[in-house]
Amino acid sequence: EDALRLMRLVRLAEQLAFSIEAETEHAAIARAKLIGRVSPERVRTELELLLDGPAPAAALKRLLKYGLLEVILPEVALLQGVKQPSILNPEGVEKNVFLQALRVFEFLRRTQEKISPILAWAALLAGTGKAAAAKRSGGKNFNGFEKDSAAVAKKVCARFKLSNAETASIIGAIEGQLKFKDTFQMREATLQRFLIEPDFSDRLALHRADAMASDGNLAFYEFCRTRHEELAKQPLPEVSKIITGEDLIQLGFKPGPMFARILSAVEDQVLERVIQSKDEALEFIVKKFVN
Repeated sequence: EDALRLMRLVRLAEQLAFSIEAETEHAAIARAKLIGRVSPERVRTELELLLDGPAPAAALKRLLKYGLLEVILPEVALLQGVKQPSILNPEGVEKNVFLQALRVFEFLRRTQEKISPILAWAALLAGTGKAAAAKRSGGKNFNGFEKDSAAVAKKVCARFKLSNAETASIIGAIEGQLKFKDTFQMREATLQRFLIEPDFSDRLALHRADAMASDGNLAFYEFCRTRHEELAKQPLPEVSKIITGEDLIQLGFKPGPMFARILSAVEDQVLERVIQSKDEALEFIVKKFVN
């Protein structure tokens, strides 16, 4: 009567730590494709509850076992057949990417009081691009998979009717994972822009879980966490409160691309604590941009 019960069966079993009676389990497997008749919005709500439950990794594994994941998220189910390149698996034990995704959720559950919908979707879709990357390299590496994952995430978000803002946050969290390994070498202004991006806490949590689930290297996480906390204690003034477009017009500039270039340069100086007042900003602009 209501195929969403197939997902509720899984969610409630994990939430209450119940086992599922054999006949009920067989019935769920036999009727898995019926979940395709349920509206994406209702499936999405149930999936988000499941991923924020006490055992999201076990629930995802059961969704795969019952054939439900293949119907609602074939992009994720596909990862069961994608193997870790040997360079990422020196022990020689064959591992598929789906198991890696489960480990990410295991660590998220250990470290997060709540797994927000943005974080849940980002964690779920972050590895989906590995299928395309592995195919490109003949299974040798996953180079560039984050961009592929972002493209998959965009399509999945549209299918599940997520808002533009939610989609942007999810894609930002996925693509942002690329930046963590560069944070030690970033210019101060670039680093601070990264650390104050929207939903940075979710991005940081995802990076930590992914690192713990792979090589265990938390150096970038600790560095970014510490700097993020420092920035929270010492907020910088907004550039718009130091210099405005009207100020630029009075200096003889015309509205256009140059405005953005000047304001970005001023913001760099503010982030690096070189400029702290309007007078200092005006002096900087005159020296750098007025011939």
